[in-house]
Amino acid sequence: MLLWIAGSSDYTLDFITVGSVKNNRGDADRYGPDHAAGNSALSRLSPARHEVLDVLVSQSEPVTAHDVAYALHQHHNTIREHLDGLRRVGLVVRMKGPAIGRGRPPWFYSATQAARDEGSANDYVGLAAALAGQIARTASEPIVEAVDAGRHWGQSLSPIKEAGPSKSSEELVFTLLDDLGYSPEFNSETTPDGDTHLRLRRCPLLAAANENPEIVCGVHRGLIEGALASQGSQQLDVELIPFAERGACALHLRRAESSQA
Repeated sequence: MLLWIAGSSDYTLDFITVGSVKNNRGDADRYGPDHAAGNSALSRLSPARHEVLDVLVSQSEPVTAHDVAYALHQHHNTIREHLDGLRRVGLVVRMKGPAIGRGRPPWFYSATQAARDEGSANDYVGLAAALAGQIARTASEPIVEAVDAGRHWGQSLSPIKEAGPSKSSEELVFTLLDDLGYSPEFNSETTPDGDTHLRLRRCPLLAAANENPEIVCGVHRGLIEGALASQGSQQLDVELIPFAERGACALHLRRAESSQA
């Protein structure tokens, strides 16, 4: 059996935005949101268990602990402990193989669908970074094209379409961002002008934004605008302030009439 171990990339987390959005980086004080996967079972794994899980995710069929140990050049007992730990958090399943000779049937291990779905996040971020880089290098107006791409993305997403017409525009934006992993929350310090203020405590594309901040955050802006447009809710002006406070970026949704006052 041939084992292939997929490589992975590490990214520095950061966030910034532009255009109809204010720039307030504040990197040194660690302002801004956390990475979106920060509270998942996958994100809490040790590097050693990440390596074991990467081997299983890369396989099309279940493999034994000996197979994983051989791929990682580690002792079988060490790998088996890691596999048991991964089973306890629901990222790996174990099944008995057919009996061979007089010995006991071997155990085979496979990554669960949840592990495969979460494990694809690194590929998603890598793809986002690559596309953002391509826009930055080749587009005549990179920010304009980034916002336009975000609008098309927002118009195509099902969560906001399925939310129904009974929700307000602000609630639709909240639902969309919550489904996408931004962990939004309404800011209790709202102003009496009818505007809505949200805190975005997580962001799935922080790594890509670090590489091409203007492009990625232009996409974020377009995402919200496109989602609103798909519901016929175009009366809101969108303002995103990155690193507005420790632990969150700020999103302001202003009624068109109040923004013109």
